[in-house]
Amino acid sequence: MKVGVSLFMQNDRSDPYDMGAMYLSNQVWGRPEMCVAKIERIRELMGPDHFVAVMKYGGMPLAEAEASMRLFAREALPAVQKLPVPPLSVA
Repeated sequence: MKVGVSLFMQNDRSDPYDMGAMYLSNQVWGRPEMCVAKIERIRELMGPDHFVAVMKYGGMPLAEAEASMRLFAREALPAVQKLPVPPLSVA
């Protein structure tokens, strides 16, 4: 049985209210370079001053979650830390 991202990737993407599609489009996931690009885009659009990552979902084995966390820390985090600080809004 497929779960998580693989299951959602099989779904029809034409439904604008597809909760799986909404979730995937609004979360940071994927290869390290994809994560950095997504975080950069979120930074440009919303100017957040912090990022919270969830590395373990549902029944995911702990070893897999730890491997994801270590990969993110090693390959994505250094690039994210180099992103310019977004300007503060005056609104």
